[in-house]
Amino acid sequence: EGDIAARSAALNADPATPARIDRLLSLDRDLALANATLAAEAAGVEIALRPGHGNRVAAGGDVVHEDTRIAVPGSLDIDIDAIAQIRVTAGGARARGALDKRAAAEADIAALLSALGAATVDEAKSRAAARAAQVDALEQARARLSGLAPKGAASIAAEIAHIDRSAPGDADAGALQARAAEADAALAGAREARQKLELDAPSGEMVRSMSSELQRLKSDAQTRAERRARVHVGLEKLKSEQEGADEDGRAGRAELLRGEMVLASAEVKRLEAEVAALDLLSSTLASIEAKQRQTFFTPVVQRLAPHLQALFGAATAQFGEGFTLSGLTRDGEAESVLALSEGTREQLSVLVRLSFAELIASRGEGAPLILDDPLVYSDDQRLEAMCRILGEAGQRLQILLLTCRAEAFKKLPGRRLQVMPWRPGQ
Repeated sequence: EGDIAARSAALNADPATPARIDRLLSLDRDLALANATLAAEAAGVEIALRPGHGNRVAAGGDVVHEDTRIAVPGSLDIDIDAIAQIRVTAGGARARGALDKRAAAEADIAALLSALGAATVDEAKSRAAARAAQVDALEQARARLSGLAPKGAASIAAEIAHIDRSAPGDADAGALQARAAEADAALAGAREARQKLELDAPSGEMVRSMSSELQRLKSDAQTRAERRARVHVGLEKLKSEQEGADEDGRAGRAELLRGEMVLASAEVKRLEAEVAALDLLSSTLASIEAKQRQTFFTPVVQRLAPHLQALFGAATAQFGEGFTLSGLTRDGEAESVLALSEGTREQLSVLVRLSFAELIASRGEGAPLILDDPLVYSDDQRLEAMCRILGEAGQRLQILLLTCRAEAFKKLPGRRLQVMPWRPGQ
């Protein structure tokens, strides 16, 4: 705040305002244009001296010592000592107008330079650049203050004093214990509410829809926050140049931007509150979904483990969303399902379905496992191992295997069914 006050005072005392600098540059351009017009309209006088002239010729009050050519934008007096006085006049109307404009521009420039405390136009430009840098530094300081203390240092001191006054003493120990008991009761209520929420957990499609809406609200809040920051910077810039802004009729624009910033701040706060609520709901739903998935998959994974051990050795399977098999870990190396061979994917598919069937059968529900011409891509060793696994499982649940490759499954124990012609009465 001290830095902002010092820079503001320096800017208020600096006469090199943008309006004055713009006026000075405009006058400098007028002066250059007038000089260019005079150069174009000037008369040319050539003086050639004779031998023995004895410095008797003067032009414009200066003695001519050698042959020369002089451009005359207005008029020129030539004195030939003891002989004659000659006046050369450029009689064009444009030249006379340019002379008047040049005189007026030079007078106005001199007055402005005096007000600015500068000797030349270049020095005034340097002063203007320094002032612009000071304005930028002031804006940066105000932005830093807004981030650290939006309501000023006094509000922070008041808040610290309030915290000091509110700090409990030894006499408040009983009250704190009572508040701790209330907090424990509130925690128990929250746990009950969480259990109810787990029972009423929404579907995965609803979770994905709410997650998409959450991302949209976060993006909207970010856009509005960026807009609020731009409006704030624009407002601070207008404040730093209030004198020039009032002369140009832009003071009303500052009030308009201030109003827009208030509205944008309120909207950002509303969106931030909504985003925070959706964040909490999203994390809660994700936790519930993960717990439910783990609860469902645990018995399936337990039944799948011995089958994987019998077929692949030390191996574990990973499941993704939608209860789909996502990968296989063998010998400590994880592999994606898409990276496995067709035969391995086919064997895993049969084993996963077998595990689900065993889980359903363990709950007292009859659910036969029907396999239609499976294990087409399996080699002889894997096929023999799969037949052993299916034969052992056939002792606990019903498995129907339909195939046109009877020779491939001849070692599979079970009853072979044949299709026979039907006759009435049989």
